[in-house]
This record gives sequence, C-alpha cells and structure tokens, in this order.
Amino acid sequence: MNIFSQARGLSRGISEQGKVYRQRERYCYENAGTFCFTRPVYDDETGVPRWVEFGLLREDGSLWAEAFEN
Repeated sequence: MNIFSQARGLSRGISEQGKVYRQRERYCYENAGTFCFTRPVYDDETGVPRWVEFGLLREDGSLWAEAFEN
C-alpha cells in the first residue's frame, strides 16, 4: 500500500537518484533488522511530497541518509 505519492523514477530506481534510493532499500533487505526511516517533506498544500528523505543505520552505527527530489 502506498502511503504517499512517489515519483516513478525514484521508486523504481530508474533515475540517478532512484538508483541511490534503491541501494538503500536493498541494504535494508539484505541486512534484516536494519533501522530505517522514510520521511515525506511537503512544501505546499498538495498531498505530494516535494522531497522524500530516506535514512538508515548501518551495521557500524553510521547514519546513511539523504533527501531525494520527488
């Protein structure tokens, strides 16, 4: 189920940013139990976020986060 609208190139890993986004998803999949978050960021009154922030904690404890244009 989709909770918020997400650009096709981003969610499918087609765009350059989408490839990085999918890398993070793949990391979470391959490292079960990884703490991760997705935060939609809005800049207007529509239901479509302007950016999608995706972050996770790597096994070494470092934060891997970035805001992606949506």
